Amino acid sequence: VGLARAGLRAYLCVAGAIAIPEVLGSRSTYLPAGFGGLEGRALRSGDLLPIGPRRDRREEKPAVPFAPSHRITPPAPDLIELPFIRGGQWDEFPAATRRAFVERRWRVSHRSDRMGLRLEGEALETGDIGSGFVSDGTVTGAIQVSGDGLPIVLLVDRQTTGGYPKLGAVASVALHLLGEARAGDEIVFRGMSLDEAEQALRAMPVQWPAGLS
Repeated sequence: VGLARAGLRAYLCVAGAIAIPEVLGSRSTYLPAGFGGLEGRALRSGDLLPIGPRRDRREEKPAVPFAPSHRITPPAPDLIELPFIRGGQWDEFPAATRRAFVERRWRVSHRSDRMGLRLEGEALETGDIGSGFVSDGTVTGAIQVSGDGLPIVLLVDRQTTGGYPKLGAVASVALHLLGEARAGDEIVFRGMSLDEAEQALRAMPVQWPAGLS
């Protein structure tokens, strides 16, 4: 396969699919809880994965008649710009902290995983916001500020609730960029209103499969 020329991940399609039991309707693996996939763990050298029977799909109609036309693997920019919606405890952070968050360049940490994209840089001053903060719900893309003053952007294996205050959340239209960010990549955030985020998501181009146009 070789090294990725852009982005972080590669995808392998298997005719017949990988035939392992479904857990909660999925064959994926959830490592933090140790279930799903193959024995609930990461694959190791020498593992054998069973393959299901191959079906002839030429006569089948797709369940969803469209697919995103943007590439699964985005180009590798020098600087990743992430639009975000202010929210959570945004107004409770000091004004200087809010300004510093959007003005600074952040660097993706090698400690990032599928739970969270950890960012490195000059720590943010959180003031008294962390004292007495009550855990609340999270969403994919939520931007937490940890006790060390550094942002963490929650990803697909995120927890359902979190005890760190949040500056907001990355707009849905840009979530795919989070999964492809590599350690060392630089990131900047720019504010976006909820209306702008909804319009950007609706404006994402779609491409009809051959035969359905």
